[in-house]
Amino acid sequence: MARDLLIGLIVVAGAALALWSFSYFASRRPRGFRRAAAHVIAAYFVIHAAKPAVKFTVGHVPHPYAMIIALALITLPAMTYLLLTWLWLLACVQDAMGGPSGGHPKRVPEREPELLTSPS
Repeated sequence: MARDLLIGLIVVAGAALALWSFSYFASRRPRGFRRAAAHVIAAYFVIHAAKPAVKFTVGHVPHPYAMIIALALITLPAMTYLLLTWLWLLACVQDAMGGPSGGHPKRVPEREPELLTSPS
């Protein structure tokens, strides 16, 4: 159970950091769909490269620090980058669809012209 809890905490912490980074650094996100998709692909390479890096760290770093380094310096940033790239991709899709209204223009009801009266 401890392993499942640890994995869940890493995912939740990565999601929290990704949401914070997405909102705080909004001006730095990729503006095109291709760039956002390229970041998603790169994030999958990073997440898959993290597994051998964690194995190497656990095998070559002294015992008390191995797991802390593996989680804090390898796994958490990789998970955060993966989730952040998906947020970027979803934002690009939302921009392409025309914003949060789903791409449909809002209709504004026509108003009756008001009579201009001069105060007497």
